[in-house]
Amino acid sequence: MNKLDTGFFKNMGYVPHNKQSEVHESEARFRIIAAGARSGKSMLAGAEIVLTLMRPNTRSWCVASQYELAEKEFDWALIFLSEMKIKHKQRKILDVTHLISPSKGSRIIKMPWGSYCQTKSTEKPQSLLGEELDLIVLGEASQLSREPWQRMLRARLGSRKGKLIAGSTPNSDFGLFMDFFNSGLSKEERWKDWQSWQFSTLANPYFDTEEWEVAKKELDKKIFEEQYEGKFVSRRGNVFEWKNDIIFDAEMTDEQKGWSCLIGLQKGYTNPYVVLWIFIDYAKMIYHVFHELHQFKKLTDDIVPQMKDMSMGYRVIATVTDYSDYIVADELKRLGVGTTRNEEKKYNKSFALIKKIQALQNIIKQDRLKIHSSCEETIKELKNLKWQDSPKEQAERAEQETPLTKYLQSALAIANVISFCENARGQNIYGY
Repeated sequence: MNKLDTGFFKNMGYVPHNKQSEVHESEARFRIIAAGARSGKSMLAGAEIVLTLMRPNTRSWCVASQYELAEKEFDWALIFLSEMKIKHKQRKILDVTHLISPSKGSRIIKMPWGSYCQTKSTEKPQSLLGEELDLIVLGEASQLSREPWQRMLRARLGSRKGKLIAGSTPNSDFGLFMDFFNSGLSKEERWKDWQSWQFSTLANPYFDTEEWEVAKKELDKKIFEEQYEGKFVSRRGNVFEWKNDIIFDAEMTDEQKGWSCLIGLQKGYTNPYVVLWIFIDYAKMIYHVFHELHQFKKLTDDIVPQMKDMSMGYRVIATVTDYSDYIVADELKRLGVGTTRNEEKKYNKSFALIKKIQALQNIIKQDRLKIHSSCEETIKELKNLKWQDSPKEQAERAEQETPLTKYLQSALAIANVISFCENARGQNIYGY
């Protein structure tokens, strides 16, 4: 059945743009979409979920690395169901569906004719077993590792000749999603059921072209290519495009001493324990790193007295720590240091790390980071921080390419503060 010719999508208030139409019209069982943010990937998948739900006794899953990422396509399906009416009646189809929607965990849409759609998370691999499925939708597929697909999900599609829709903004140039995409481009007979598409955010005719140009100026080049153009970008070499004008020599003025100061902290031992004093010029939203503390093989109890001494006379608002390091937050609290953390509970650790590093890359691109020349260790670490030359076994399993740990501490100490401030002013750094 051709959804476009039958008017099926029109009945649910959905008018696909040209690229979405190409995907809908394809007969491929495995459809892979690498596309920019806000290009309509989730909307497209939500429409396909509804199409599957309208058939009797079908089973669909929305799968992602965490439940929140699996809900985008699920929510689009609910929106479309809310627009559809039962033929010859005034009631809407949503009125006869049963929705199970707990505050946390798996959500389910159940139809009166035996069909259902359920959200799943790969964080609970045991929940990915046992079902025969007609459709799997992978949300933000570039965040998924190979193991759940190979050991659990692929087999779910076998007996019913089920279909796959995997959409995502790309994430680096290796991993499961890259393999999917290359399979869809291959001319080999074994990949005949696969098809891939790649398009930018501008494929969405409703996206503001002025916003596109603003983002192009503000974002790091590779981040823009990945997040807006839908390209697979290699992360190799230095993490930051260093600019010499980041460094300044002038001593603090009385006005600067009155600026709000956030302390960025990244705990270490073999790698350095790093504490940075970051003063914020709110008029220009420029971050100034004026002081640093780099200590090897020191504990929090050793660091805090030095922190307190170096903070005297400044308007220190809080110390921002790594969300995943609960121990250091408790240690600081015990020692009388007020702390805060970025709200990263719903993201896995490597995903949050990459997003914070990308936020710092963007701030550097925008000339909004300044580091005093006395902060020699911080300058050295940012200059020398590199991506892995090739995916290590651990990164390959996680499908997340992160920077090498050497020289990473200072970048994270700054990124913790920048992420906290940028999110506070409405710039969702996790949502590029």
